[in-house]
Amino acid sequence: WTRNGRTIDTILQVQVDEVLKACSSFQEGNIITLFNPGGKIGNMDMPVPGVSELAIGNRSIFFLAETSNQDHMILTLAQGNFPIITQNGEEYVTRDPKYGHLDHSQSHMLTKGTPRLGSLTMGEKKLVRTFRDEIKTILQNTNETK
Repeated sequence: WTRNGRTIDTILQVQVDEVLKACSSFQEGNIITLFNPGGKIGNMDMPVPGVSELAIGNRSIFFLAETSNQDHMILTLAQGNFPIITQNGEEYVTRDPKYGHLDHSQSHMLTKGTPRLGSLTMGEKKLVRTFRDEIKTILQNTNETK
């Protein structure tokens, strides 16, 4: 339950493998607390539309926001989660299968100050290293324009 006792948040402990743009607590190897709206307590299930379902052992590239308590949440719900899959020895990012139909090719912002990477729809995948390089290029170009 959340502090006000009216809603459920899922609290996860996530290990940071790599940092592309740092918040104060982001360091490789750190364990961070990630809040995801909704969840289940006993027989009480509180789903939240647009939220990724995260599972133990899965890997993702996240776009995160740091909360006032130095905890973290995924930006724009499922849109800020890029699950990683392995096929034929290569790692790929995908869209959350539940929300893979989201098309953001007409917009260039994920949230204020965070550039979009274009459309990656259900069934599409991109090599992790290519995706990571795109993010780094966008961040570098964004920093140069400030």
